[in-house]
Amino acid sequence: MKPMLNIDHAKCVKCGACVDVCPVKVIEKKPGDFPESVVWAPKACITCGHCVCVCPKGAISHKDIQVDKCGTVDEKLFINTAQVEQLLKGRRSIRVYKKDKIDRKVIEKLIDIARMAPTGHNLQQVKWKVVTDDNTLKLYKGMVIDWMKHTLGTDPDIAKKFQMKGVVAAYEAGIDIVLRDAPSLVITYASKDDRMALGASTIALSFLDVAAPVF
Repeated sequence: MKPMLNIDHAKCVKCGACVDVCPVKVIEKKPGDFPESVVWAPKACITCGHCVCVCPKGAISHKDIQVDKCGTVDEKLFINTAQVEQLLKGRRSIRVYKKDKIDRKVIEKLIDIARMAPTGHNLQQVKWKVVTDDNTLKLYKGMVIDWMKHTLGTDPDIAKKFQMKGVVAAYEAGIDIVLRDAPSLVITYASKDDRMALGASTIALSFLDVAAPVF
């Protein structure tokens, strides 16, 4: 059986950083020795990758996270407090979109960034669906309108709260308040049996939403 952790003794400086950051304490190190995983590690490890990430010498590989396949972080590009504040406070909802189709490479890059969003128990269960076809976008909008029409009859209080009658009327008059005529739609989803699917999908979309304006 392949070991859970592989420590390159030629690179390891025995600093113990991997031991300190392990959230489930499955890595141990005796004074003067190299770190190693405990016997019960395979059952407890949550594959978070912290041990691989924090090693200053790139001496650790996890069986599911090989260090040579991990990207590097340029500390010179870290943003300061004022920049974070401006980024988040300056973010505004967009309700008027350009008609131009978004380059596929831009969407792929955004998803590549957003897939780094945290997930409960590190399940990484979020999947992505990108819709750019006009007919499919129209189909999806129609499905939302059909749902609103249904809700108007079955749950008028909710319909009133979210002004569904007005949205339906506007749509039937040729005004799209569902997707605001956006040329592309990105959807996140996960298994309905996963209780953390909603939170994970929402967080991933939030990552994409924050990153999108810079492209």
